[in-house]
Parts: sequence; C-alpha cells; structure tokens
Amino acid sequence: GLTGMTLDHVSLQVRDVGRSRDFYARVFNLAEPPGVRADGSVRLDLKGSGSLVLRAGNPVGVDHLSIRLDRFDEPLVTRQLAELGITPVDAETGAGFHVVDPDGFNVQIQ
Repeated sequence: GLTGMTLDHVSLQVRDVGRSRDFYARVFNLAEPPGVRADGSVRLDLKGSGSLVLRAGNPVGVDHLSIRLDRFDEPLVTRQLAELGITPVDAETGAGFHVVDPDGFNVQIQ
C-alpha cells in the first residue's frame, strides 16, 4: 500500500545543469552513473541511497521529490489514494505516478 520506505530522489530545476553537477560532485563527492539521460537531466547518486536529479529550468527550485513505497502496486495505490480523496496526476502520460501535496509540491510515488 502506501507505506513510504525511502526517499528515492529529489529533482531540482537549476539554471545551469553542468555547473550544478560540478558543485554537487565536488562538494559532496556524488557520482554520476554512466550514460546519457533522454531528457537531458543529470542523476547524481548518493552513497547510502537515493539520488539527486538536476534539470534545466526556470524558475529554479524543487521540481519534485520521489518516495519509494514498500511495494508499488499502481491499482492498489490508486484505490487507496481515492479513499483519501487524492487523484494521481501524470499517471496516463508516462511521466510517472505523482500526487500534489497541500502546498503544491509534486511527489512522485514508486
């Protein structure tokens, strides 16, 4: 169901992806896995778990955060959210499974 287990990633919209990548790699020793992401974003893995995703954007800020559930079962999660009066967004577009929190933050569920 809806038991959050770990923070999977935080996605930031930044002015300059390369500059931000260099900062987080240098200051926090985060590693960028090999390969190019189709959307032009950069993923930097934390040593313990989770990752930081950098995307070009304006305005800058938190694009979304992602919470990994104990077990993601989309139909079950959709039903449980409906019982809470919450409708997921983006599920039909292939952009992931998201909800919006009371302050408008986009939360990806996986």
